[in-house]
Amino acid sequence: SMLTLPSTATKALDMQRGNLAAMAMPSGITPSLSMHIKQAINSSFVDGFRAVMLIGAALAVGSAFISLLLIQGKRHESTKGI
Repeated sequence: SMLTLPSTATKALDMQRGNLAAMAMPSGITPSLSMHIKQAINSSFVDGFRAVMLIGAALAVGSAFISLLLIQGKRHESTKGI
């Protein structure tokens, strides 16, 4: 679901974008909204981390497969000369 924030809160959070999970909550928002903002920040951090881990795992599997093909290709080339 989408959070609707006052423009001042949006600007305050945007200015702290580099702080990631250590962002200070903007003043003038309700405790409930503050909790939802913190949950959204934490969720986006975890989602980003998972995406990076999946990309890393896919690259590892891909490189292992390429290595397997290259190693098998060298084995076939070395047995042809015998």
